[in-house]
Amino acid sequence: LGQLDALLMPFTKGLDTDAIYRKLKRFWILLDRTLPDAFMHVNIGPTDNIICRTILRIDAELQQIAPNLTFMYDPA
Repeated sequence: LGQLDALLMPFTKGLDTDAIYRKLKRFWILLDRTLPDAFMHVNIGPTDNIICRTILRIDAELQQIAPNLTFMYDPA
């Protein structure tokens, strides 16, 4: 699924943190239930933004197998 935070950031304008959380949580559940035996991979980071933080929160809460998550970082 690629660099998901960079892809979704333009769509967060005008949304509060609760709305972003609800929408991303439904999306995360949809991915797991729609493609349960498919390999899915999501990259987030290296920038700190609301999408990254929300995805990390949701991933920890749901503890789903899919999608796999990679946190990109900037060593500098």
